[in-house]
Amino acid sequence: STQIAVEMDLMGCNAGIVAEARYRKCSAGWAALMGGGSDMEQLRAVLATWFPDAALRKEAAILAERRTAALIRSRSGWAAITALAGALLERGKLSGEEADPLFIAAYGHERPSLRAWRGAWPPSLEMIRAGQMPGLEVT
Repeated sequence: STQIAVEMDLMGCNAGIVAEARYRKCSAGWAALMGGGSDMEQLRAVLATWFPDAALRKEAAILAERRTAALIRSRSGWAAITALAGALLERGKLSGEEADPLFIAAYGHERPSLRAWRGAWPPSLEMIRAGQMPGLEVT
């Protein structure tokens, strides 16, 4: 469960940067430099804490980027990121509690359950792209 939570957190940091890019109408790299500072700090902190070896840290970062790209290409993932970007345009800043309902709505009122992911982790990139999220439970 810890590994799943860490890897999901890494994807969340990357997705936040993509939402920032959509909000600012710029590239993800530019968004990371200009407005995604807290996401980048969180990403670096998670990587440094859980992957002290530089090679493992790089591998984890690349895997998180690939999973995030697959998530963005999925219909539900893109709907969640677009909803987050819209809320950022409206409010300028969101807390996790404010963002959570946007993600739940984008996934048909379901939310990730780490317990359910145990048997299906890690998801393939194809699973993520297709929106096959076996770790969802209705809220």
